[in-house]
Amino acid sequence: GSRAAARDPAPAPVARPRRRGARAMRRLVLLLLFLIAFAVAVIVAVAIVNSTSGTVVHARNVATNDFNTAVNDFKNLINQYTK
Repeated sequence: GSRAAARDPAPAPVARPRRRGARAMRRLVLLLLFLIAFAVAVIVAVAIVNSTSGTVVHARNVATNDFNTAVNDFKNLINQYTK
């Protein structure tokens, strides 16, 4: 009887640190995965903003040039028929 009582308490403390260690390891892995996912999201967002801003600037320049060309063509048309 005393041998069974002596054996029962010993495995319990050994099992608890393993569970705590496993929980801590899982939490660490989940935290690292979350941080990696967050970093990837930030990198993708920065890449989208940088690529889009170049496109927006290019589109604005094209629209401005087209508008200026249209105004100049209209002025030339008026000058051509009013001389």
